[in-house]
Amino acid sequence: MNKIFVLVFALAVLARLTSDANAQAQMETYTNEDIVRNFEIVALRSEYEKRKEKTVLKWNEPWRIAIIGKNYPPFFEEMIREHLADLSWETRHPMKIHYSETMRQKKRLAKDVSKVKINIVLFYGPKRTLADTIFKRTGGAFPKKDIQYLIDNSICSVKLKHRKGAIHFAYAAFPAEHNRHALRACIIEELTQIMGLINDSRFVERSIFNDHSRYLELTLHDRWLLRVLYNSEMKPGMPADQALKEARRYPSVIRPE
Repeated sequence: MNKIFVLVFALAVLARLTSDANAQAQMETYTNEDIVRNFEIVALRSEYEKRKEKTVLKWNEPWRIAIIGKNYPPFFEEMIREHLADLSWETRHPMKIHYSETMRQKKRLAKDVSKVKINIVLFYGPKRTLADTIFKRTGGAFPKKDIQYLIDNSICSVKLKHRKGAIHFAYAAFPAEHNRHALRACIIEELTQIMGLINDSRFVERSIFNDHSRYLELTLHDRWLLRVLYNSEMKPGMPADQALKEARRYPSVIRPE
């Protein structure tokens, strides 16, 4: 066997083992009780929305998505599709893009696309026009002043509509002024928050749900929060005490310590 090939192969194996070891170490950093505590912070509290009661927010309906925005770079939609695939894998929740500017230009839209009831709209555009576009394209579903406030006070933003804990409509806003790296970080965080993990907190460590952390991709901890939320026994509208009981049960079975 070629010695150079053997060396390259050995280095590749070592790199993979090191990566797996790092991932395992990151997982072991958190106990199941830490996951429960952070689930309560991220899933049952809200950064902007005032909620009378702490209840579970999640989707029952499949995601039917539209990407709205002129002249967005090709990588924008590519990154969205990549993260949707990741979220769907972790949660087993169905997701499909039914409309995008790229699909329209390439004539890849389904003939009945106009009949699809879109329930997630992802907006890309300059800050100066983004609020107007969102307000008009969502039919005034959200007060314009709320949309503008989020655009002015956050890098990217998301708003949800829900009934009895079941999310049925959402939008996310991605300002065109951001570079590729900022847009990717926004896509990862905002689409994950649309799932129902809506809060950010400095008390949640090693997570995209901490605006002061250096993590821009889903950590293993974040994936556990998604798995707990989309466990079939976790129901929309479930009160906090029941939700935390389920959040404690599920990891203890799947991830025994």
